[in-house]
Amino acid sequence: LLYALLDVIVDNYFLIVERLGERIEQLERKVMLKPGNVDLFTIQELRSQLIAVSRHITPMRELAGRLNILPSDLIDRSTRRYMNDLQDHTVYIAETIATFREMLANLENSYHAMVNLRSGQVIKLLTIISTIFIPLTFIVGIYGMNFDHMPWLHSPFGFYGVVGFMLALCLGMLFWFRHKRWL
Repeated sequence: LLYALLDVIVDNYFLIVERLGERIEQLERKVMLKPGNVDLFTIQELRSQLIAVSRHITPMRELAGRLNILPSDLIDRSTRRYMNDLQDHTVYIAETIATFREMLANLENSYHAMVNLRSGQVIKLLTIISTIFIPLTFIVGIYGMNFDHMPWLHSPFGFYGVVGFMLALCLGMLFWFRHKRWL
């Protein structure tokens, strides 16, 4: 009777751990495809659930181990074989939980790496945009000053010359960034 009760409990833990494993695998696929769609709360929630199952299965594993070393007059030989099987199942569940916890730790590291990679790409793009517009802003700032003696200020083609120079500067920088493979 004791074995039957413990076996039902351990079988239910098998189902729980199997479902948690499926959720972890789904989460892994999400992180690799679109890390922005996964939040750390989900990873922490799965980790908490694994810890809770681990807290329950560890005493069960110890109980199965102790029942196996009881004197043979308390547990007959046929039941002892089932108790060994029960102990093997609890050890397997505990090892699976440890594996899943490692997977979650790796998943969290992968999530952070993907987020950092995306942040780096955004920062790189913003830096390139800033690098292009800083010289243009400087030129516009100089020509925005109210001085009479500036090159091309009173020339009929002065405006077009400055705009052309700014456009050439912008295109030259874009060409340089492409040459360096920054774009």
